[in-house]
Amino acid sequence: MSTYHLTKRNNHYYFRLRIPLDLRHIIYATEIKKTLKCKTYSAAKSLAKIWTYRTEEVFMLCRSQVLSPDQQIEVVSRLATLGIIKGGGWVNREGEAVVVESKDTNPRASREQARKLSNVINEYVQDRKCRWSSKTLVEYESIFQVVLMVAEDKDIKSYRRPDLIAFRDTILRLPPNLTKKSEYRDKSIKQIVEMSYKECISDKTANGYIVNLAAVFKWAVKQGYLEANCERFREPVANAAL
Repeated sequence: MSTYHLTKRNNHYYFRLRIPLDLRHIIYATEIKKTLKCKTYSAAKSLAKIWTYRTEEVFMLCRSQVLSPDQQIEVVSRLATLGIIKGGGWVNREGEAVVVESKDTNPRASREQARKLSNVINEYVQDRKCRWSSKTLVEYESIFQVVLMVAEDKDIKSYRRPDLIAFRDTILRLPPNLTKKSEYRDKSIKQIVEMSYKECISDKTANGYIVNLAAVFKWAVKQGYLEANCERFREPVANAAL
């Protein structure tokens, strides 16, 4: 079912597609979710194919690097017919695309406002993607998808030790294949860790999430976004505290 980006809830099908990390600085959203208003799988699949084609077309155009800012806005607004997208980029009002543009003409001020963890991760991926293969990029997108599910998405300067400890402790309690199994879809991280499952992810896998988040913080220091790096993230999770 995931091939067509379909989810089912209360006997209704939804089209649900995460915005790729490398495009969130353009689309300003994390996902698209639209009710398909049908109860049969065959009908939902047909509609989902159409929406998949339309979204992939927008993604392709956004990645083309030939669009002007105005053209990017026009292309992204095509997605508004899919439904409300959270994140402040644009919304849907009775089928009409409403583009929300910043009135701030100060580029530095705009960048400062955008330095939530998710935005910094997007910048980090953009900076590194030229060195990665397509397979590696997909792997990192999957890693940071989980990181952003667990970590509170806020200004990176506001993170404190309790936030990092909470992140580590939650990571250690996650089930394997979190993003692949249907039983975890449409559930919050809190709901997931309260579920009953036979095993949690290994320390090695947990360390992978922690080390990659540490790499983002370290990169942020080099960019001048932070004054000090959270080096304690680099300690193996099996060893004591952060």
